[in-house]
Amino acid sequence: MNVEVMLAAVLGSVFLIDFILKSIKKNSQYDITEKTDETDSPRRYRVLISNATNYIRKRKKNFVLSMIITTALKIGIHYFLYTSKHTFLVPPMKMTEDQFAQWLKDDIEWFDRTEPFLYHVNTVFIDKIHLFIPAILTVAFISWFFSDRITAR
Repeated sequence: MNVEVMLAAVLGSVFLIDFILKSIKKNSQYDITEKTDETDSPRRYRVLISNATNYIRKRKKNFVLSMIITTALKIGIHYFLYTSKHTFLVPPMKMTEDQFAQWLKDDIEWFDRTEPFLYHVNTVFIDKIHLFIPAILTVAFISWFFSDRITAR
């Protein structure tokens, strides 16, 4: 349930930021297309921030979709290629303490159990975080490859 709460918080914050940015009236005092002087660093900073927010605001669906696809791809990579396993020990059923001690010395049987898919979903941001690197690179490559078909509205 932790993952669902985090994902809902991220999506909610994206929509909240979008709502706030749309409700703020454009400030006509600073024209972005106008050349700025290098000595006027606060104004350059505002223009840079304005350019960045405009870029993100035009592509918010692309950002949200890339986050969702990256997370789903990480879960798929983790489950299908790097499956987590749980190793455990199963002693025979009815044993005395002496028999159990002898069994531990002689022939211990370890069993591997593959973790279920739900385990991989619940630990998406906890277990094997390094698998986000190939997931992000895959999404970035696909976005770059199809960049002529992906447009900002």
